[in-house]
Amino acid sequence: MDSTITIKELHDSTKNKLISTDKMIFFPFKHLLGKFYADHYSPEMTHNKANIEEINEVLSLAQFVLSRFDTPGKFFLDLWLRILIPLFALCAWGNKDLIEYWAFRIILNIIPIYIMAGLAYLIVRRIGHVKQAKADLEKLIEMVQPKFIGKGLKWRIPKEFHKGLELIKEYTIAEQLDLSGDKIGQCGLEKQLIEESKK
Repeated sequence: MDSTITIKELHDSTKNKLISTDKMIFFPFKHLLGKFYADHYSPEMTHNKANIEEINEVLSLAQFVLSRFDTPGKFFLDLWLRILIPLFALCAWGNKDLIEYWAFRIILNIIPIYIMAGLAYLIVRRIGHVKQAKADLEKLIEMVQPKFIGKGLKWRIPKEFHKGLELIKEYTIAEQLDLSGDKIGQCGLEKQLIEESKK
C-alpha cells in the first residue's frame, strides 16, 4: 500500500485539524467522493469515549442521506446549463434563412418560456430537496444521539448541513463549568472569612 501523502491530502488534513477545536470535532463531507472524511479522528480526541467504529457507524448513515443531496455548485451548474444550452443551440442552428420560417419564429418565442419554466422547476425542486435532506439528517441524529449523550458527547448539524457534522465534547464544557463553580465558591468562602475576621 502506498503511504505517500499528496499535497491535497495534507492540506485537507491540516484544514480539518484547524476546524476542529478542544470542544468540537468536525467531520467534513466530501461530495466528490460521496463520503465523510474521518481519517483525522482518533479515540484520544474524546478521551476514549467514542471509538472509531462508533463514529464511522454514524457517519455511514449520514453519508447515505447526504449522498442524495446535490451540492450548491451542482445546483448552480444545472441552472446555467438550463440557460446556456438553448442559447448555444440557437446560435448554432439559427440563421437568416431559418428566421423566415414561421415554425422557427415560434421556437424563438418558446425558448424564453422554456428557460424560465426550467429555472422555476429547478429552484422549487432544490428547496424540496434541501428540506427533505435536512429533515432526514435531523431524524438520524435524533436516533443516535442518546448513545453519545451518555458519554458526554453530542452530534450537531451545522448551519450549512451539507458540509459535514460536528461532534461536541460536552464533557469538557461541563468540566469547565464545574471548575468555574468551584472558583466562585472559593471566592465566596474567602470573602465570608474576611468579613467574619473584621467583626
